[in-house]
Amino acid sequence: MPEHQHGGHRERLRNRFLSDGLDSFEEHEVLELLLTYCIPQKDTNPLGHTLIETFGDFSRVCDAPIEELEKINGLSHKSATFIKMIPQLSRLYFEEFGGNIKTLDSIDSMAKFLIPKYIGITKEVVYLVCMNNNNRVLDCQIIMDGIADATEINMRKIVELIIKTDATNVIISHNHPNASYLPSNDDIVTTKFIENMLNRINVKLIDHIIVSGNNYSSLRQLDYI
Repeated sequence: MPEHQHGGHRERLRNRFLSDGLDSFEEHEVLELLLTYCIPQKDTNPLGHTLIETFGDFSRVCDAPIEELEKINGLSHKSATFIKMIPQLSRLYFEEFGGNIKTLDSIDSMAKFLIPKYIGITKEVVYLVCMNNNNRVLDCQIIMDGIADATEINMRKIVELIIKTDATNVIISHNHPNASYLPSNDDIVTTKFIENMLNRINVKLIDHIIVSGNNYSSLRQLDYI
């Protein structure tokens, strides 16, 4: 396609997005549009098709390791890095969007607060949410990457954060990347372990929320707390 035709096509794509949003786009067209911002003077439509055909769908493209993305013919390190930024930007947006949720007084509010924190995360990450007696959020931090069983829980880090924030109630959360949102036996054992340890310092474990994509489970709702 001649250079001037590339420009005209790209402009039409951008105008289509501005008028109709992404709902009118096929997944490969979304990638085609995004890649126009880091690949100059080249038809990015075939590359969009190739990415979807290789990885399956838009989210899998974004979650693919950068080394795998760079194997795609026509996708440079710069372009692959641009794609890897998309989940991170989405998480930042939704975390700040959900930042207005200051009091976690229901399972639904906990889920809305925590699910965005796992956008684009492909490994297990454990969060601790510290709250006061009214379940108002005082702090929320990653306390460890990965969790296998209760013996690996860093209770010292949990207690240090509780003391620092003067928290009386806490929520534990972790994700199941590419797995069921339902708790495993290890999750149940770990929850009991944390609950018992926190009881010794008069801190209440409000819930343990497990996230997988847009789905979640509450161990309190399942009567494990």
